[in-house]
Amino acid sequence: MASRVYLVDAGKRAFEIIKRNIQKTRLEGAVALCEDSLSFLKKQSGVEEYDIVFLDPPYASDLINDALSLLCDRDLIKETSYVVCESDRFDFLNEKNQANFEIIKTMKHGIAHISVLKKSGEKE
Repeated sequence: MASRVYLVDAGKRAFEIIKRNIQKTRLEGAVALCEDSLSFLKKQSGVEEYDIVFLDPPYASDLINDALSLLCDRDLIKETSYVVCESDRFDFLNEKNQANFEIIKTMKHGIAHISVLKKSGEKE
């Protein structure tokens, strides 16, 4: 069981839903933050390593690659960590992140493409 869970969303409506869901589920250790996810990750440098990260940015953006780069560059994940990404396609990794991450599983759910990544041994 996780000792702490960060739920970060910049959208006020999504943030309110997250807070209500935390209350309904009585999720202990949950921290809801209404802020930009990249700003959140930039502030986390050296603070702690995450075991599981879920990334679900707007499809038409490159925010997944930005977030993956921050997770890797700032040592926010371990080689045993999982990163679950939702995108509109499976080929979303840029060249740098192709070197830093290995795709271990992919699934399609409606229009969503779900990819489970692990940090690779090589770091670019």
